[in-house]
Amino acid sequence: MTIGCLASASGAVSIAGIHWYAGTGGYVEPNCPCLAICFDNGKCQIMRYENDENPVCIDSSMNVVSIQWNHCGSVLAVAGSLRTANMEKEFNVVQFYTPFGEHLRTLKVSGKQMWGIAWEGGGLRIGLAVDSYIYFANIRPDYKWGYCCSTVVYAYTKPERQEHCVVFWDTKNNEKFVKYVKSLMSITTSGDFCILASKGDETLPQEDAELEAVCPAKYVLILCNSIGTPLDSKYIDIDPMFVTLTKTHVIAASKDVFYLWQYRVAKKLTALEINQVTKTKKEGRERRVL
Repeated sequence: MTIGCLASASGAVSIAGIHWYAGTGGYVEPNCPCLAICFDNGKCQIMRYENDENPVCIDSSMNVVSIQWNHCGSVLAVAGSLRTANMEKEFNVVQFYTPFGEHLRTLKVSGKQMWGIAWEGGGLRIGLAVDSYIYFANIRPDYKWGYCCSTVVYAYTKPERQEHCVVFWDTKNNEKFVKYVKSLMSITTSGDFCILASKGDETLPQEDAELEAVCPAKYVLILCNSIGTPLDSKYIDIDPMFVTLTKTHVIAASKDVFYLWQYRVAKKLTALEINQVTKTKKEGRERRVL
């Protein structure tokens, strides 16, 4: 097994923890990294399998004592100690990461020495062994959900499926409609509609072939109604970290770019809306602003 995270490390290091998430709660996306190896110098490596040639490498910049995945493999907790900038004081911390190495949160813990960490079965609490005590901390996951037109839209993973299971629950009639989406990133709702943002599927046909050849789309925005029926979609080439929805437009933004899309739905238009649509056709329905 090749350990790429230690390429620039010097001196003796030892393994602080190994945890392989077995997929019992499903995966956040297909082919997701799930084998985590962490060393006491803070270097971590997350792999898809034991011979992964492109692992995710993390430098937590801390002295690591224990690591563990949550119940569904969406969050890796790295426990240990961290020194302050002036190196005069050391304090206990737990760092939380996604399987792709994105840092989520830092939790400071009182006490002299942390010895271990464990997740509760449902992923809503963690137990921390510090000195001669056991501390418990509540975890508030970032759920994918929304509410539109008396319908609650929420997503979760299943062990037998690679996709996210997206449920449209009509709270008035107590009816549920299920839709499966690969690599779901977020759910955004407003009024009567819902936007599902996900990573693009290379096997699907994409719009604007000439544009895609120059700048291939990596993500897709899917406009759905309250029962999960797709009404419109748009492939984009920016990471939709933030998405919002109005009656006429979808705005998606990355860290430095935002994308404006006027979506289409089948409905009767007023005279004012017809004028707006006519003007939009002349100017174009999309805007990308740097």
